Amino acid sequence: MISSVEGILALKMESSVVVEVGGIGFEIHVPGRMLAAIGNEGEKVRILTWLLVREDALSLFGFPSRRDREIFLLLLGVTGVGPKLALGMLSALDASEIARHISGGNVAGLVSIPGIGRKTAERIVLELKDKIDASALIPSGREVPVPAGRQLFEEAVAALVSLGLAPIGARRAIEDIDPARLSKDSKVEDLVREALRRVSL
Repeated sequence: MISSVEGILALKMESSVVVEVGGIGFEIHVPGRMLAAIGNEGEKVRILTWLLVREDALSLFGFPSRRDREIFLLLLGVTGVGPKLALGMLSALDASEIARHISGGNVAGLVSIPGIGRKTAERIVLELKDKIDASALIPSGREVPVPAGRQLFEEAVAALVSLGLAPIGARRAIEDIDPARLSKDSKVEDLVREALRRVSL
């Protein structure tokens, strides 16, 4: 799992950047509004990322904040919303604005985003309205039993998604882990292993 990339910004393109790390250039697809703020070519940058694994390709997506990455993963769990559309939404609005539209049932606010039709907006609100906390951008419900905190939780969810689980299913698998089976020293791989064990039951 690649959760972040730090290196030299080698190239800025229309919808992606290339970050050079140890002589290897990683192309990272980023929201349009992030391009202007990321810095100039030749400067050192650090980008939070999420890796999409498919049979024919590996695609790396970058985000300006953890909130943007969280909302991106939640959007991927909506029927008919793929990475390109989710990234386009984050190009138009930041994560907090999208979350407010969803939690408030503001379909018109989502329709104002280029590429989002009314049916898609209604589906996003229907599937995510009760799962999103507009202030914290985490699914509503019981507290997540992850001793190392939110970052560990998000990295474990991202790892499960990269293995083929749907984002919402991955979150539920992590949330359902019995805290007694974990320790304060638990790592991402421990959560992933335990979540996969539960999924296979």
